[in-house]
Amino acid sequence: MNDQAENNDRSTKEAIDHVKTEVKETLRETKDKIKARTKEMAAEARERGEEYVRENKERAADRIGGVSQSIRQTADRFEQEKDPNIAHYTRLVADKLEQAAGYIRERDLNQLKHDGEDLARRHPAVIFGGLFVAGLAAARFLKASADREHASRSASSSEFAGTEEETAAAYSSTENTSGRQGHDPSANPQA
Repeated sequence: MNDQAENNDRSTKEAIDHVKTEVKETLRETKDKIKARTKEMAAEARERGEEYVRENKERAADRIGGVSQSIRQTADRFEQEKDPNIAHYTRLVADKLEQAAGYIRERDLNQLKHDGEDLARRHPAVIFGGLFVAGLAAARFLKASADREHASRSASSSEFAGTEEETAAAYSSTENTSGRQGHDPSANPQA
């Protein structure tokens, strides 16, 4: 009986060891699959992000190029109006904007990031000044939006409110008919 119990114990231990080994192997395989899938997803996300940046980078360069063309047309108008000095400086600005558009088109994201960091290190005042101007522009935009919203609310509420005279007349007629306020004893001798 002891031999049979030992054999049962041994076979149970072997079965448990076998199950442990299978579970460890399954966990290892699952972990490897998860790692591989995570890497694939990260690469896919990075690729999509880079595509998005490329598209927007090109769009930004096109917009800057459009502004450059508009400024160049303005320079032509100044020249037609016999103001060559302003035309000259306006063309310089247009040329610089065109160079900036070309620079953005030619560089990849890492180069642009590196150049921006380098600019910030060499000329922090330019960055802070740009941020200050951007903050002023944002504040102005928000204030203008709030003013428009306030004006539209005032216009819609005035449609329902009527004039001050109409409101006062309605209020006084309510007081006189209710008998609570505005009761003038001399107006009614029987009171």
